[in-house]
Amino acid sequence: LPYSLDPLEYDAYIHHLTNRSLFSCLTSEYKLGEVSGEVAESWGHNLDKTKWTFKLKHNLKFSNGDDLTPEIVGKSLTRAAYIMKTKDSRSSLLENLIDLESLNNASAKFNGIRWDDHNLYLSFRNPQEQVPLRLSFGLYAIIHPNNYSSINGEWISNSIVFSGPYKVEKWDDLNFKIRLWDNKRLTLKRPIEAV
Repeated sequence: LPYSLDPLEYDAYIHHLTNRSLFSCLTSEYKLGEVSGEVAESWGHNLDKTKWTFKLKHNLKFSNGDDLTPEIVGKSLTRAAYIMKTKDSRSSLLENLIDLESLNNASAKFNGIRWDDHNLYLSFRNPQEQVPLRLSFGLYAIIHPNNYSSINGEWISNSIVFSGPYKVEKWDDLNFKIRLWDNKRLTLKRPIEAV
C-alpha cells in the first residue's frame, strides 16, 4: 500500500501504481514514445530551447470543484522546485530554472516559473531538450494548494484534493480503493469505475 500520496515520493514503485491515476501532469507518455497533452493543450519553445510555453486546457477541475488554472500549475511546480532545491536533488530539469537561487519558500514567485490566464512559462539557464517528456513523470504531477504548506511545501495529507480522473475512496492498513470521478480526462472508451 502507498505510504504517501505526495508526488515528490513518486520514486517508490507503489506510488507509480497509485498516484498516476490520482494526479494529472502537464503531459503524458501513456503511449510509449508519444508525448501528448494531459493538462497542457499545446506547447512550444524559443529557438535555443531555454524558454518553454505550455497552453493549458480550459475547464479542467480538481476533485473539489476548483478550477485547474495556470497559477495553480505554476505554484505546484514551484513547490516541487523549492523542495528539490532544499534537498539538493538533481531531477535534471527544475534545478536548471533561472533565478532558482532566489526561491526561498514553496510559494515564492521567481522568474523560472511564471503564468498568465492561459499559459505557463518555464525559463531555463541553458537549453533543455524534451521538457514535455520530462514533465510527464509523476514527480511533476499537479497538486492543489490545499495539499501542501505554502511556506515549506510540506505535504498535508488530510482532505486530499485530486487533479487526476480518480480519487481515493478508502485507504487504511489493508485497503486502498480509488473511484473514477471525472471520465472526461480519460481516452478509454470504457474506463474502470473503481479499483
